[in-house]
Amino acid sequence: MAMEDFEKSKFRFSEIFNNTSGKTSGSAFLGIILGLIAGLTWVVLPALMIIFEDIDSETTLEIMKETINLVWASAGLLGIRKLAGSLGKNNPDAA
Repeated sequence: MAMEDFEKSKFRFSEIFNNTSGKTSGSAFLGIILGLIAGLTWVVLPALMIIFEDIDSETTLEIMKETINLVWASAGLLGIRKLAGSLGKNNPDAA
């Protein structure tokens, strides 16, 4: 789908969380939430280190390293959503 085909008037934010069948996808919802949390952590922690100089830098760096796990979990959940959608299309008995 090219950007020229995108019609802003037909876009609904809730469709981001829907499967190809139109049902709300729990994995998409959790994947997006985890991605937002990881992104905010990467923005907020360095800013807090600059503002409050008494924050332990080792602990902050360890937390930032652990947010990589959130990114992997987020990507995995969003991938499961796409994989389940493609498997559902091939299986006519899927509910």
